[in-house]
Amino acid sequence: VPADAFGAIMLSESVTEYISLNIFEKAYGKEKALQFLQMQRERYLKGRTKEANNEPPLYLVKGEQQYLAYGKGTMAFNTLGHYLGKVKLHDVLKRFLNKYANKEAPYPTSINLINHIKKETPRELQYLIEDMFETVTFYDNSINNVVSKINGDGMHTITANISILKYRNDDKTNEMPLNDFVEIGIYNSNNELISIEKIRVDNKENELTFTLKEKPSKIILDPNYLTIDKTIDDNIFKL
Repeated sequence: VPADAFGAIMLSESVTEYISLNIFEKAYGKEKALQFLQMQRERYLKGRTKEANNEPPLYLVKGEQQYLAYGKGTMAFNTLGHYLGKVKLHDVLKRFLNKYANKEAPYPTSINLINHIKKETPRELQYLIEDMFETVTFYDNSINNVVSKINGDGMHTITANISILKYRNDDKTNEMPLNDFVEIGIYNSNNELISIEKIRVDNKENELTFTLKEKPSKIILDPNYLTIDKTIDDNIFKL
């Protein structure tokens, strides 16, 4: 039972919807789970356009802001679980539940949960908690160009130029420093994943080179919806 305070439905609904995503993936597979996650992304982005006041961070979500609790909440916990590791995150959530289950007041708040998660999160991933839970943070990611060539040994080398912009509160001039993980998915002509590359970027403009055994046909920046990017059409580059 959460305390009667802002963020209460983050403890109940956001966590529950994240668990639903994991159950959905176990039952129907990764592709269907990504469709579920994309639905939550669209729910969040559409819902926030109807917000009369400034959107609060997730940890201060109000009871009526279901687009935030369900939409952004699912993405926030999924991104954290992806990088922290699902087993570890689920253990952290379980221990938090056991600490407060069937207890009288004082009831837990969203701040209690965030502090509990922070203690179990390495320094290099602490930015995820700030970006997803404590602030209103967006990315503007894009693939500017990709060059593919075949080497003498039959291997394929691709060089991708990508842009990563992180900003706060809908203001792209409020640009945030980068030291973030991003993922790049590389696919063949059958739309099958050849490779998923995780990199850390600290610059807005980046040139990345990968060597593959198979000929690539398509590159997707952030294929697993781990960042909140309002426009994803420019995240795909077809070769």
